[in-house]
Amino acid sequence: MLNMLIAIMGDTFERIMENKDVNATMTKLELMGDLVATLRQKSWNQDKNVFMFIVRPDADDANEENDWEGSVNKMTRVTGQKIKALEIEITKKTDRLQESLDDFVKKDQVSDKHLKAHIDKVSKASQKSSNHVIKTLEERINEKFNKILKEVSSIKSQVEQKKEKMEKGE
Repeated sequence: MLNMLIAIMGDTFERIMENKDVNATMTKLELMGDLVATLRQKSWNQDKNVFMFIVRPDADDANEENDWEGSVNKMTRVTGQKIKALEIEITKKTDRLQESLDDFVKKDQVSDKHLKAHIDKVSKASQKSSNHVIKTLEERINEKFNKILKEVSSIKSQVEQKKEKMEKGE
């Protein structure tokens, strides 16, 4: 509790010290306003040195609202502004990264299409080549098979001839 009371008093003192020039001017103006009625005035026609003071807030003060906000609130507000600025910057960088990623994906898709076309081309060429090799092998096998059949047929006829000779010879 005591710490809170000390913090409030310190905050109030800080607020007053920050605004001491404004408070002094406001106090002077209030005193002048109160004393105007008590001072003897000349008629308006006789007094040529009449002044009017206009007090306006600075343009910088308009952004900070007209109330004193205290050091903690001010730090919170400034931190919030910085966070918003960082969020905007992060959003911009994220958008640029997304655009870069989209470009990369498009290039990758084009590259994939070219690669697929090349693979199809190579596959067709190898299929034609393998078909040619298979045909050649089939022809060779058929030739060898026919040659073997002829040899078997020749051996068979020789066996039959020998069998006939053996039957006659017995």
